[in-house]
Amino acid sequence: MRSYELPADLCGLSVDRDLYDPLFPPGDTVDILGSVGRDPLDGCVVEVDGEEVINLGTFTPGWDLESLATIGPYQNDLDEGEEVPGRYEMMVWPDAVFAVSDCVIPQLNPGFSVGLWATYPDDEDDSRRILADLIEPLTASAAQKIGCVEPE
Repeated sequence: MRSYELPADLCGLSVDRDLYDPLFPPGDTVDILGSVGRDPLDGCVVEVDGEEVINLGTFTPGWDLESLATIGPYQNDLDEGEEVPGRYEMMVWPDAVFAVSDCVIPQLNPGFSVGLWATYPDDEDDSRRILADLIEPLTASAAQKIGCVEPE
């Protein structure tokens, strides 16, 4: 049972609550450390009852899916990921999902990435489905917040 209130947004990013609700496990308290702001290199950790359940990061140009898969709190093998169809280059694992965009951040090279690691839900198929559904709108929200513009 979840005793805490679900945050109004996910680490400062506006996405449909139904998309991130399943990432929040039962527990009594939720703490959110950091947020995604206007800086393209930013991040946030969500803890429930003192345990990390979500780690969300945004990354500047130069990151591709292969390099993203090997960073963060969990290591993933690129060969074990599943491509997610959509407007970005996206890949999902049971505990992580990444997106790489070719949008342009003013004064930086083209490119912007989002990585999300989650420890819940435990079921690998559910986790993949939930993360795959979340990554495109999450990336679009992050890109809009930092002013990343789609190339013409």
